Amino acid sequence: MDSDRRLEAILRVRDELTTVSRRGTARARQMTETLTVIERALVNFIATNPGSRAIDIARFLGLNKSTVSRQLTSLHERGFVDVQVDPDDQRNRTLILTAAGMRERARVDDGVFDAVVARFAGWEDDEIVRFAAALRRFNNADV
Repeated sequence: MDSDRRLEAILRVRDELTTVSRRGTARARQMTETLTVIERALVNFIATNPGSRAIDIARFLGLNKSTVSRQLTSLHERGFVDVQVDPDDQRNRTLILTAAGMRERARVDDGVFDAVVARFAGWEDDEIVRFAAALRRFNNADV
């Protein structure tokens, strides 16, 4: 592939990823009045990384620690996240989802899954497998 075609393809990928992100954000807003998009990202991170800390979330999502802290306080006050204090180091606080947090995550995830399944209507199984592999490779690129 020549450099012009490669650049054109990369620009198309950028534009398509932007569209996916914007649609996903809009869909997430429609699906839940309970969690904001940022709160949903925090809930998902905690669900897949139980025992993480606020700083871990801030680093992973590229957010300011104070923003994460405010969102976590709200999630805690509403009963979705619990904070555990390390008995050996009172400064170390880790996060887990409560039962209510797990239920809300599952509710929203079910809706997102249904939307993704609908988008794959008409795709062949091997196309879905290749697409998943390409996305994984893209997301795991160390940049």
